[in-house]
Amino acid sequence: MFFVKQLNNENSSYNFYMSIGENIRELRKERNLTQEALAKLLFVSQDTISLWELNKSLPDIKSIIKLTQIFGVSSDYILGIEK
Repeated sequence: MFFVKQLNNENSSYNFYMSIGENIRELRKERNLTQEALAKLLFVSQDTISLWELNKSLPDIKSIIKLTQIFGVSSDYILGIEK
């Protein structure tokens, strides 16, 4: 799932592209975690992590909070609002 939000002001138009799955994959790989290892930390299945990373499913709010704690980033970062 890719989310596109377009903001318009009087001078220009901005497009923000965010992929929660890509952010999760990037953070997981930076920390040398397998999908299985991350799944165990989150008490979900490896298939769930895979679906998130493929943008076929989204993590619930509890999982997003756990992801922020595991990766040491803000929820805005995981959600693609902040880079």
